[in-house]
Amino acid sequence: PTYNPDIEELKLKVGDEKTKEIFSKITERNKNENLWWKILKLEPSIKPFCEKYQNYILCGEILNVQGKEFTYGYKDGKPGFLAFDIFDHKNGNFLDAEECYTILQKEKVPTVPFLGIHKFDIDNLISLSEQDSIIPGQKLREGIVINTLKERFHPEIQRVILKLVSVKYLERS
Repeated sequence: PTYNPDIEELKLKVGDEKTKEIFSKITERNKNENLWWKILKLEPSIKPFCEKYQNYILCGEILNVQGKEFTYGYKDGKPGFLAFDIFDHKNGNFLDAEECYTILQKEKVPTVPFLGIHKFDIDNLISLSEQDSIIPGQKLREGIVINTLKERFHPEIQRVILKLVSVKYLERS
């Protein structure tokens, strides 16, 4: 399956007013208030990546915005960004894992920690999800993402990718 979002499709799903509101938040809102614009300024690799790969959408997580418990090494209240995927907007699919991480490393885009390639063994994966974080200054691991080496789709769940959240993370107080 492919997914190529466009303005007309968005209008059909959410209506004209909501579409205008979404695009306004992205393009017209004060760039000093918009967290995504802040990340663009703070992380120097993102703009060149976007300029070089104009058909790609960089997927990632903004960090250090949920309070002091999970700063993931980012300090002074400044948000950070870690990429975890690339969506090819032109072709309507995500890149295979190896191609994605090769490009991210080549372009020096910071990424979520890569824990290696493992055989799908649920007990081993649960154990891996419960280990301490490998991010400096961060003890608790939130969990792990389980991805296929080659992109796969299933008719019921669509993209085959899983997140295994650690019990320690869920039980934190």
